[in-house]
Amino acid sequence: MFSGKLQSDWHVTKWLKLYERVSVKVSNGQGNVNTSHQGPIMAAMWYPRSATVWETNEDGSFALDSKGEKYYGGTSPKWTAGSVSGTPLVYNPVADLQRMHRLYPETKVFSTTGIEIKPISSLTIKSEFTADLRQAEEDTFYPVMKEAGLERAKNFREQFLYRDNHWMSETTISWAQVFGKHHISAMGGFTADFKKTHERAIFTRDYLSEDKDQLLWGQAKDWSSTQPRESIYEYAMASFLGRVGYSYDDRYFLTASIRRDASSKLPVAKNYDWFPAVSGSWKLSSEHFYANSAVKDVMNLVKFRAGWGKVGNVDLFPTNVAEAQLLAYEWPIIFGKDLTNQMTGTYLNTIPNLNARWETTEQTSVGLDLGFFNSALEISVDWYNKRTKDLIDQIPTPLQLGVKSSPYGNMGGVQNKGWEFSINYNGTAAHGALNYNVWGMFSTNDGKVKSYGVRKDPVRHDTPNLNSTAILYSDAGYPWYSFRIYETAGIFRSQDEIDNYVWTDPETGASNAIQPSAKVGDLKYVDTNNDGKISDADRVMKGSYAPVNTFSFGGSLNWKGLDFSFMFQGVSGNYVYNGMKQMSMVGGNAGYGNMMDAVLDTWDFNPTSSKYPRLGIAEDSNGNYFNFSDIFLEKGDYLRLKNITLGYTLPIKNSSVPKIRVYGSVDNVCTITGYSGIDPEVGNYGVDRGVYPVARTFNFGVNLNF
Repeated sequence: MFSGKLQSDWHVTKWLKLYERVSVKVSNGQGNVNTSHQGPIMAAMWYPRSATVWETNEDGSFALDSKGEKYYGGTSPKWTAGSVSGTPLVYNPVADLQRMHRLYPETKVFSTTGIEIKPISSLTIKSEFTADLRQAEEDTFYPVMKEAGLERAKNFREQFLYRDNHWMSETTISWAQVFGKHHISAMGGFTADFKKTHERAIFTRDYLSEDKDQLLWGQAKDWSSTQPRESIYEYAMASFLGRVGYSYDDRYFLTASIRRDASSKLPVAKNYDWFPAVSGSWKLSSEHFYANSAVKDVMNLVKFRAGWGKVGNVDLFPTNVAEAQLLAYEWPIIFGKDLTNQMTGTYLNTIPNLNARWETTEQTSVGLDLGFFNSALEISVDWYNKRTKDLIDQIPTPLQLGVKSSPYGNMGGVQNKGWEFSINYNGTAAHGALNYNVWGMFSTNDGKVKSYGVRKDPVRHDTPNLNSTAILYSDAGYPWYSFRIYETAGIFRSQDEIDNYVWTDPETGASNAIQPSAKVGDLKYVDTNNDGKISDADRVMKGSYAPVNTFSFGGSLNWKGLDFSFMFQGVSGNYVYNGMKQMSMVGGNAGYGNMMDAVLDTWDFNPTSSKYPRLGIAEDSNGNYFNFSDIFLEKGDYLRLKNITLGYTLPIKNSSVPKIRVYGSVDNVCTITGYSGIDPEVGNYGVDRGVYPVARTFNFGVNLNF
C-alpha cells in the first residue's frame, strides 16, 4: 500500500490566497475472507480432529502425487472411502486459504482546490472544489475443491469493477465586524454535490488452468451461465445555507442558521426541505464579578451552552425512489396445444414511492464547559435528545405483489438521548523539557423506537440473518434492530420438572403441559404470552447491538524529539448473538463435524449444572440449537488498546532541510472482554456468524515537513 499527502498555500497578494489539499492512496491486497458458514473460520472449527491438512496413506505417511509432492486432504482420507458414513460439509480451511485468489486493487484520490478573496478586512469570499475519485476492483477466483467434505466440481471467477466520481462545489461569503463590545457575523452560501458510480460485474467459469498467471478471460470455457451485470448510479444534491452570529463582550453568544437541501433521490414535486438551527451560550467566567473573584485563579472558564436544530438524511434511499425498473423474467411461459408457444413476462423491481420525503432528526442539547488552572484542565458535559422521524426503511410487502424488492419509504420514529463527558489535561515537567497530555471521553445513549407506522407486530429485518432466518426486529419501545428470541428459564433436569411445567386456563381451570414433547436436558422456554404453549408468538425483544456506554481514553508525551501516544477504546451495554457458537455445537451443517469445547458444558456431560442443553446431533425436536434463544445472547462489552505509537523527530536546525520524523505504531494491540466468541466487535448489527477478527497492524513510516 502507498499513501501520500500534499498541502500547499499560495499567498498571491494580501487579499488573494490559493490553496490545494491532495491525498492519494494506492492499495493492492487480499481480503474479505468468507465469514459465512462455508468460510474458513467455521470450517476450522468443524474440521474433524482426526482429519489432516495433507492427504495421508493408511500407514499414516503423507500421500504423494505424480510429481512426488504432498497434496491437501479432506475431512476423511481417500483410503477410508466406503467405510466412513458421513463427514461435515466443509472445505479444508488451510487449502481454502492457501488457494484463495482475492485481489482488491484500489486507487483513491481526494483533492480540494480553493480560492479565498478578502477585498476588505471584514469580508471573505471563499470557493472550494472537492473531487473524490475512486477506482477499485474485486477479483475473486474459486478453485476446484476435490477433497472429501464440501466439494466444488468446477472453478469460477467473479469480478466487480467500480468507478466512483464524486465532486462537491461550495461557495460562501462571510462578513464579520466588531462594534465596540458587539461582534456580528453573517454567512451565506451555495453547495452542489454530485456522485456517479459505475459498477460492472463479470462472471466466468471452468478455467483450463488454476495457475494465477493463467487466470485470463480467454482461458474460461463458460461465459453464459451467469450473465454480466452493469449499473450506473447517479445522485445530486443542491443546498442553500445561511448563518448569522452575535456576541457581546465575550459573554453572550447567539447563532442561528438555516439551510435548504434538495435531493435527486426524492420525487421532483417535493425533493427539498428546510432545516433550521439555533444555539446560544453564556460565558460566566467573562462576567466582571467573576473576573474579580478568587475562583478565577482556579476555574478560569465557565461556559453554559444550549442548542436546537434539524438535519435531513436521504442516504438509504436508492437512486430515485419515485422510479422503478421493468425487468424480464429469466424463464419463459410455455403454453399452447403442443406446448410450442413461449412468452417472457415482465415485472417491476420495486414499487415507486411518490410520497417519499426527508428523514429528519431534531436535536436539543445543553452543555457546560469548565477550564481549570489556565485551561490546563478542561472538562465538558453535554446532554442531548435526538428525535428522528420519517425513518427510511424498506416497507415489508407480501409476495403476491410480484416485485423483486420491497419499496423504500418513511415510517416511524426513533429517540436517542444521553450524556457526553470529556476531560483533557496538558502538563509539563522537567523544566518544560517534557510535555504530556491525558484525556478521556465517556458517553451514554438510550435509544428506542417511538413508533413504527400502523403495524401491530414487530418489523422484521431480513438482513443480516442467521442460517437464512431473521433474528433482528424493530418495534416501538425497543432499540432499533433488537434481537427477537426465545426467553429461557433453565434446563429440565428431570421428568418431574417437565410434568410440573403446566398452564392453567383462567376461565375453565383446565391444565395442560406447556412443553409436552420435551425431554430431560431440553431447554425450558418461557410462555411469555401465557397461552399454554410454546410458539413463535413467545419470542421477545431482548437486547441490541447498540452500546449503552461508549468510552475512550489515552495520553501522549513529548521529550526532546521523542514522542509516544496510546489510546484505549471500548463499549458496554450492548449484546452480541453468538451464532457461531450455536452453529458449532451441532457439528456443522451435516452434523458430523468437530465442536467447540463448550459442548463439555452441556447436559450430556454435566447433567446437574450445565449451562447448555442436551446436544441435538441425532435429533433436536425441542429446537435447543435451532431456535434463537437467550442462551446464545452474550454481553458485547470490551476494552481494547486501539493504538500505541512511538516516534522520533531528528534534531535538524537547518531551515532549508525538511523536518524528518520516523515512527512506528501498532493498532488493535489487545482486547479485554467477557464475550466467548472470536471478537466482540462483530459489526453486522451484532449477529456473529463467524466474523473475521480485527487484525493487529504494525506500521512504520517517515513524515517529511517542508
